[in-house]
Amino acid sequence: MSYAIDEKKVIYADLDPTEGIVLNLETKNYYRLNETGQIIWQQLSAGKNPDEVAADLCKRYNTSLERALADTNELVEQMKRERLIQSQSAPPADYSVEQARKSKKENPIRST
Repeated sequence: MSYAIDEKKVIYADLDPTEGIVLNLETKNYYRLNETGQIIWQQLSAGKNPDEVAADLCKRYNTSLERALADTNELVEQMKRERLIQSQSAPPADYSVEQARKSKKENPIRST
């Protein structure tokens, strides 16, 4: 499954080769991504699915496919909860800025 990022609602920027940020323009929350998070975000943005992203992580970091897929899926699920990405096949979900802010306080995205 691939994911869509609404570029009108989300801004991504590389700060340097090992850190990036994602800004949700609706909630004004921002999220720091480490090097692995950057790779995952960039590849999802390019239309790759989590399996393809995990395979690339295995090559880059000499890690197991299971570990890379678990890390990728964990970040994808966090991004979906924060409404930063959505499945391309999924209909638009009801969105609440207040719920996103509450979620941010309860479950901040961790770098993977």
